[in-house]
Amino acid sequence: MITRCDFERVVFQRSDLSKAIFNHSVFRYSKIDSSLLEGASFFDVTVQNSELAYCDLTDVLLFLRQGIFKTVRCSKNVLTKPVIAMPIVLQDKLIFAPLIRQSLEENGALCLMIEASPSNEVNGELLEQEIIGALSSGCLGKQKGPEFLSLADRVLSEALPGSQVYHVTKLANQVMAYADGLLLPGGDSMAREWYGQSSEPLFDHENWEKACMEFALLKSALDSKKPKMGFCLGSQRINVFLGGTLKDVEGQWGFFQDLQRGSSLGAKKFQQEEMKLEPNEPFISFSCHEQAVDQMSPLLNLIFDFDGIPKLMVSQERGFVMASQVHPEIYRYIDEVMGNLGKYKEIEMEVVSSEGQITYIQNPEIVANVSRINNRIYGIFMEKVKDNQLSFRT
Repeated sequence: MITRCDFERVVFQRSDLSKAIFNHSVFRYSKIDSSLLEGASFFDVTVQNSELAYCDLTDVLLFLRQGIFKTVRCSKNVLTKPVIAMPIVLQDKLIFAPLIRQSLEENGALCLMIEASPSNEVNGELLEQEIIGALSSGCLGKQKGPEFLSLADRVLSEALPGSQVYHVTKLANQVMAYADGLLLPGGDSMAREWYGQSSEPLFDHENWEKACMEFALLKSALDSKKPKMGFCLGSQRINVFLGGTLKDVEGQWGFFQDLQRGSSLGAKKFQQEEMKLEPNEPFISFSCHEQAVDQMSPLLNLIFDFDGIPKLMVSQERGFVMASQVHPEIYRYIDEVMGNLGKYKEIEMEVVSSEGQITYIQNPEIVANVSRINNRIYGIFMEKVKDNQLSFRT
């Protein structure tokens, strides 16, 4: 990952820069020559007197801020796959983020990885003051209002031009203008003040820049009716932004769980038609969280739960929405690490039922099916993204 760099009189020659991230960088009198660039990202890049030579520019994310690369015998810059925006925190250990990116790419996406904490774009201290002030005096404990989906929606919608919150919304809109869909990954727990409750101490343990940016991206995707999907914290962001609340939970950390099916007609239809599940076929996935949905947004439909905790929810509110408390990208770990690239020879999968019973699965066919069903979650999302595209980029 190469972000916010000043490339002055730098030459990349015969380099493999596939999927490299040059976001927010500056190229001055520099050259990329005869190099691999598929999936590379140049979001918000400034270019001065620089060139691309003898490069295939198919599926290169040339989302420049200023200037243009001179091209010498390069192919035309055409995007043949949908672009999915995914915010990440560069300082985090990124346990699941690489698996999520691989899962999206395997299902036909180009990933636009962006900074979830735009500390170089906004004044973080002022942003925190604005949000806390809005939640304390303007929103906290009050009705969200009929014109708003939630307190988070109200904070963003009522931000004044020139404010730090308003600037974050503009950044999010800039990102989503290039993207065909949004994926919100996991992270640390969310401050209760976002859904009208109090934490002790008040407003503790929150990355306000990250929270504001992810809510702003979600709002932009909702407003433009682009498909969005969230995992773990990302699913909680979706629930809270759509009017739900959260609670602290125990016993949900680091387990494969045999999930229970939702019983509504919509849930049964999604299980059968979208997930392609047989009537008695289980959905086993990996759970790793300390907060969970308490009151589910009325705009979400419960598809799977575990011991009363919603684990998979969907909606058609302003375009397709999928919120997954579990981590279906775990199929990449099963396939590549535990399964020796899909051979599943030495796996013993410990699965917990909602009754607390533990089962050890060793049958390679069953393990392979667990992987297939989890991969299907990504397949569903990408199908919705492709269906939503209005035109092909040229």
